[in-house]
Amino acid sequence: MFPETSEKTIPDGILPGGTLLLAGAAAGLAALAVAGVASVALDRPLAVPLVLAALALFCAYTLPPLRLNYRGGGELLETLGVGVVLPAVSAYFQCGHVTSASSVVLLGFVPLALASAVASGLSDERSDRAGGKRTLVMFLGNERARALVLVLAALGPAVWLAEAAFLGSGPPAMVLVAA
Repeated sequence: MFPETSEKTIPDGILPGGTLLLAGAAAGLAALAVAGVASVALDRPLAVPLVLAALALFCAYTLPPLRLNYRGGGELLETLGVGVVLPAVSAYFQCGHVTSASSVVLLGFVPLALASAVASGLSDERSDRAGGKRTLVMFLGNERARALVLVLAALGPAVWLAEAAFLGSGPPAMVLVAA
């Protein structure tokens, strides 16, 4: 929709595919190295398996044979990764476990992550269609996808407020963020 500002990294020749793959592999290895150090230095025995799971999710999103970002399901996988896996891994690195009183705050991020995933496809609708990519925006159409983004963006804070009501008061930050 905005050809002068919406360039694609590989198709528009910003970076060759091989260079991008090499940089991604290096970043993945660096993440594994950090997890390895954390497993020993911070006594986080699940650090490496959790990072491997996150990397596998990323590979399923991007790389063959699955390439779910191109075949349909990319938004849901992105939601799982950004709204669940990355916050859970981060929580584990921070406190040594994922389940805690503050982990309920993570639930509100799920609809916000899906809103972000759908919204990011709005400006790419034409190029995605031309490239044969299957996205939620293409399935719903631009207008319905924009409406879905708005509903999901309101749902995240609504989840936080519902959790705060259910928990009695909830973490004060949950109520403030929801407001």
